[in-house]
Amino acid sequence: MLLELSQTITRHSDMLSAEIGGEAIMMSIEKGAYFGLNPVATRIWDLIEQPKSVAALIQTITDEYEVSTEQATDDVQVFVADMIERGIAQIA
Repeated sequence: MLLELSQTITRHSDMLSAEIGGEAIMMSIEKGAYFGLNPVATRIWDLIEQPKSVAALIQTITDEYEVSTEQATDDVQVFVADMIERGIAQIA
C-alpha cells in the first residue's frame, strides 16, 4: 500500500503503549499482540498521537534525523503502511 502524502494518520484506539528506554512497547487489546518500536519508529508513534499527514511525518523525520527527504519518504511510507496493515495506526 502506497500512502498519499496528504493522507492523515493517527493511532488506532485499540492500542495500549508505554515507553521504556526510549522505545515504545505496544499491545493490541483486540488482537492480544505485542509490538516493539525502535527510537525513530517511536518518534512517529509519538507524532501520531494527534492526527498528522504523511507529509508532516516525513518533514519532522528529515528535520530531526540525518536522513535525506527521499529516504525519509520511502521509510515513513513503508513503516506507516505496515502499521496500518497491522492495526496499530489508521487513516484518520
